[in-house]
Amino acid sequence: MTLRAESRTCEAVCHRCGASSVRVHGRYRRTLMDAPMSGRTATIRLQVRRFRCENVSCPQATFSEQIPEVTHRHARRTVLAGAMLAQIALVLAGRAGARLASGLGLPVERDTLVRIVRRLPDPDSPERGLRILGVDDFALRRGHNYGTVLIDLDTRRPLDLPAGRDSETLTTWLHEHGNDVHVVCRDRAGAYAQATRDAIPDAVQVADRWHLWHNLAGHVEKAVKRLRSSWKHISEEHLPHEQGVDEPGAYPAEPGEPTTLNVVNAGPVTGLDARHQERWHVVHDLLDQKLSLREIMRRTGLSRGTVRVFARAARPEELYRGHRAGRGRELDQHRDFLRQQWTSGITNAAVLLGLLRARGYRGQGNALRKYLQPWRIETPSASPARKPLTVRELTRRLCTRPDDLDADEKVGLNHLLENCLPLAQHVRGFAEMMTRRTGDRNLNTWLAQVNVTTDQPELKSFARGLLTDYDAVRAGLSLPYSSGPVEGHNTRINLWNLDCQVCAALPCRTAAIGKSRAVLGVWLNWLGVGPAGVGISASLVRRRSSALCPSVTAACSSSVSEIETAILWRFPLASRSWAFVDSFGV
Repeated sequence: MTLRAESRTCEAVCHRCGASSVRVHGRYRRTLMDAPMSGRTATIRLQVRRFRCENVSCPQATFSEQIPEVTHRHARRTVLAGAMLAQIALVLAGRAGARLASGLGLPVERDTLVRIVRRLPDPDSPERGLRILGVDDFALRRGHNYGTVLIDLDTRRPLDLPAGRDSETLTTWLHEHGNDVHVVCRDRAGAYAQATRDAIPDAVQVADRWHLWHNLAGHVEKAVKRLRSSWKHISEEHLPHEQGVDEPGAYPAEPGEPTTLNVVNAGPVTGLDARHQERWHVVHDLLDQKLSLREIMRRTGLSRGTVRVFARAARPEELYRGHRAGRGRELDQHRDFLRQQWTSGITNAAVLLGLLRARGYRGQGNALRKYLQPWRIETPSASPARKPLTVRELTRRLCTRPDDLDADEKVGLNHLLENCLPLAQHVRGFAEMMTRRTGDRNLNTWLAQVNVTTDQPELKSFARGLLTDYDAVRAGLSLPYSSGPVEGHNTRINLWNLDCQVCAALPCRTAAIGKSRAVLGVWLNWLGVGPAGVGISASLVRRRSSALCPSVTAACSSSVSEIETAILWRFPLASRSWAFVDSFGV
C-alpha cells in the first residue's frame, strides 16, 4: 500500500538556529516506511520542500522541512514505525525480531534492529546533569594497555571508557561532558588531579579513603620492619598460640622404634600393597608344594627377579612400598644417636642427615626420611617450632579495629607495642578521624603531632605526601563521597578479563553517551547482537581466550594481527532478560 502526501504549511523552522523561513529552495521526494495497515506494508511517498535559512549568521544554508510526529531527519521510516521496531528489537532483536517484524508488515534486517537499539536513550539515565564523577584507571593488559573508567556516583552507572590514563585523556573528556560536575572522586594519582584542576578548577576533589588507608598501612609496615629489634625478642608466653602446643604431656617424650611394621599397621592395605600381599601368598603356596622357581615363573607369569623377591620375603609386609626388607639396615647402627637427637627436638631430616654425615653415614636423604616416617606418625615433635610473628602480621594487628581482634591477639599486641606505642597511637588516631569523617577539624592536629614526633620517619613521609594533595585529602576525610562504586566496576572489568569474557572486534558501548567507543584509540565495527540461539553475525575472534591477559600468546596475536581487543560491558543492549556475554556463546 502506497500513500502520496505533501505538507500544506507555508513555512518551516531551521533545525540549526531555530529561525523560521518561507523561502523555498527546492523540492524532492522522500520514501518512508509507515506502520502496516490491515497487515499490509505501508509506504508513504512524501513531497518535501527545502527552505533557505534567512538567518545570515546560521551556518546552515538550506534545510528540509519536517512534519511533527511523522518524520525525523535522515530517517527512512515514520516515527510510529520506528517506535514499533524499537519495541520488537528490545524484546527479540537479531533474526527472531527480523522474522516477527516482517510477518507484521515491517520488513527489516537484523542488523538494523541492533542499530535501532543502540540509538535508544538509556531509560535509567537521570534527567539532571552529571554532578558527582568517579574516576579510576584499569588495565586491559598490565604494563601495556590502560584505560580510564568514569562513573556517575549519583546513579552508580558507568559513563565512558576513554583510552589511556594520562591527564590529557581526562581533560578532553571533562571539557566535553563535565560542565555540571561539582565533585570528582579519585585515587591519589597525580594525572587525574592535574586534569581536574585544568578542566574544572571549581570542582571539589575527593581523595578515596581506602587509598589513604592503604598508603598509611604501607608506611606502617616499613616502621614495623625498622622496629623489629624492639619486639622480636619478646618471650613466647606473651604471644597467642594454638591450644595444645607446647603443653606438658601433649606428646610422648620418647619416640617409637622405626620398624618396617609401623606404617603398615597405620591403616588398611590397599592398592599395590594388596597385590603384593596376594602374590606373596601365591608364591609361597607354590613353594610349599616343593616347586622350583622356574615352575613358579611359568605358572604365575612373573619374572625370575620378581619371583625371587617374593620367595625371599618372610612376610608380605616386607614388600610394601618403601618398607622392603633390608631398607634402613645402615641406619640401625645410628638408631640410638637419632633417638637422642629426636628427643631433644631436632626432627628436621636435613639437619639429621648432616649430623649423620659427620658420623660416617653414606646413605641418601630419602632413606633417612623413610626411616624416620614412623616416628613422625606415632610421636610428633615434643617441641614443635612455633611460627614466628611476621612483620605483615603485626602490621595487620596495628591496622585492625581493636574490637575485631580476638582475646589472644589483643594480649599479644599489648606486649608487642610496649616499645612502639607512639606508632600505634598515630595509626588509631588517623583511623578514628577517617571513620568518623572529622578531617576538617582534626587533620591539621594529626599532621602537627606527626611532625613533632622525632622517631617516626615513615609517618612523616606519609604526612608530606598528604600535604601535596591536602585539599583532596581533607575532603576525603570529611565528605561522605567515596570511590567504592568505581572500584566495584574496576573489579568487574578485571574479573571479566581473567574469566576470558573478552572478544576482539567488539566495541564498548557506554550507556550515557549512547554510541560505540573506541578502546585504546582504535574504532571497531559492531557486527550484531542477539539472544543465544536466535542467530547472530558477531564472530568471536578468540573464543574463550585470554587475549587481554599478559601472556606470550596474547602478545604475539596482538602484535601480528594489529587488532586491539575490547571488553564486553554488561549494558542493556537488547533485553534485560538475557546476559550480554552469554548471547555471544561465550
